[in-house]
Amino acid sequence: MKTDHEDKRTFSTLAEMFQARNTPAANRDFIAHAFDDVEVIEIVETRSYVKVVRGHGADLRIYRSIICGYSTEKEALRLSGAPHAVLSKSRPGSWSVELPERAGNGGAVRAGAREKKPSWMRTPCPKCRYLMNEQRECTNCA
Repeated sequence: MKTDHEDKRTFSTLAEMFQARNTPAANRDFIAHAFDDVEVIEIVETRSYVKVVRGHGADLRIYRSIICGYSTEKEALRLSGAPHAVLSKSRPGSWSVELPERAGNGGAVRAGAREKKPSWMRTPCPKCRYLMNEQRECTNCA
């Protein structure tokens, strides 16, 4: 991970982004699957979302509760595997899918709020240091 700007970080991989942003395990697997068939050029964190520049098509944005920027409903469903997609409110004309574990407050985190995490989420993989899932398996090494 490198920092280009005070409020922007770039990541080499989704796994690096998950670790740095402490992404919930359910969302990691969903996001990783959503980008399986996407040519990822660059991953850049902004203040409110992570922009994923892809080789073909518009950039996708990963917010705390959604992925948006798909050009059609069909593309959103095919790439993400989500059960349904909706027209994006933040990007008119594009489609969004919800992440399995949605952040409260529309994605905003209250100042001073501490999220309780199950003890298994605090256990890093002994090989790559990626946080393991509920079954104590590393989805990064598997």
